[in-house]
Amino acid sequence: MIFRFTNSNVTLRNKGEFFIAVLTAIILVDLFLQLISVWVFIVLVFSCQIFYCNKYENAFIFILFVPMVIGAFFTSLGVAGIGGFFVPLGLILIWKDIYKARTLLIKGYVPLFIIFILFGFSAYFNDGGDYYAIKLLNTFTYGTLSYIGFSILFINRGSVRFSLLALIFLLMGIFLLRLAIEINNLPGPSNLFHFGFLREQTNVYGKNALISIDDFTISYHSPGFFSLVGLSFFLTDSKKYSKLMNWYVWILTFIVIFYTGARQNLLAYIILLMFYIFTLKKYSFIYKCLAIGTVGVVSTLTLLSINSDVIQKVLLSSTISGAIEASGRSELISKGLELFNSSPLWGVGYGHYSFRGVFEVYPHNIIVELLSEIGIFGFSCIIILCCYAVFKSRQALLFLNKHNFKPYLVLFPLLVRAMISLNMTLNIIVLSFIFSLYCFKLDIIRRPLKYKS
Repeated sequence: MIFRFTNSNVTLRNKGEFFIAVLTAIILVDLFLQLISVWVFIVLVFSCQIFYCNKYENAFIFILFVPMVIGAFFTSLGVAGIGGFFVPLGLILIWKDIYKARTLLIKGYVPLFIIFILFGFSAYFNDGGDYYAIKLLNTFTYGTLSYIGFSILFINRGSVRFSLLALIFLLMGIFLLRLAIEINNLPGPSNLFHFGFLREQTNVYGKNALISIDDFTISYHSPGFFSLVGLSFFLTDSKKYSKLMNWYVWILTFIVIFYTGARQNLLAYIILLMFYIFTLKKYSFIYKCLAIGTVGVVSTLTLLSINSDVIQKVLLSSTISGAIEASGRSELISKGLELFNSSPLWGVGYGHYSFRGVFEVYPHNIIVELLSEIGIFGFSCIIILCCYAVFKSRQALLFLNKHNFKPYLVLFPLLVRAMISLNMTLNIIVLSFIFSLYCFKLDIIRRPLKYKS
């Protein structure tokens, strides 16, 4: 009997998915045992990626995601900048495809480039600090790379195995959990039901100064984010895969999020699950509502039945100094709104957000950050450009949706993360993704027969 993850004639073993699943299970067990060196895992994880992924899949991961993992690992060893070496490698893999699609890429890039110019003018004509130059450069670099990565991935949709991408990202999510334990010097989960151990131990060890907070090179948000990206890639084309694959992806994603305890990842998971249930055509609307209600009740009862202070902190808001506490974000958001009120039309300047005299902080919310730095005028320009791209892409997306391909789902975890954490230098990926869909639409118009299969 051949074990299959897909409904096609291609076996799990032949695609490398079986080995990836086994390696994922081994790393999951080692979260508790911590017997195997992370050096072994890092070699195995990236060997799986390099060996089993084709050039489009490898290029996408190298350009946008490998630098985060490798960079965090080597930074913990005192060696910075290693992760960046993988970006040129990814570009080399697809340079011919970039050249062939240059006309499409340029047309789709125009709206994004206008936004970069807007950021540049906003930064240049405002005073305060010198961080704006670094932020502007990083935003432009990562935004451009993100646009190229997503555009080439979607344009070559026929050659991309989204199930394999999903498994690779889930593998990286589990690996980041193990890596965080190692390089953050954490004890790890105490039992199978240790909800949010990564969040709990990161906060406890940092606040009690057991190790320097600067040594936490992996945030407790990161493993869950990688897993959600994997889940969203799986859902873009999930109709092709068997029930076994569906259960595997959903359960593994939940496990990673369960152990990290990141609120935004938990919320994103629940919303994606609701979306998935509503798209199941073989069940009536009433059954779908009952299923969603059951999931909600069971999840709530399960979480409340586990005696954990972390759950209470994650699910219940607490009041500190008269403000709703959200890992310190409330003060940062309030400062952003204060800066917006001081200059509502033009903002204080891109890269000029500051908190207590420090310019390299951010409000942990993409909307507040943009409003405070570029004002209503700049924010409105971005909204208009995004609406234009979405409007122009609507027919192409509806066409693909009828063929069970939903690339827009990948935007969801990116947008959730942008609403709650990081700054525009990384959250620019949200805008890059939107304009990559516009580029994808242009390719569909040019080669409609390619997408009818």
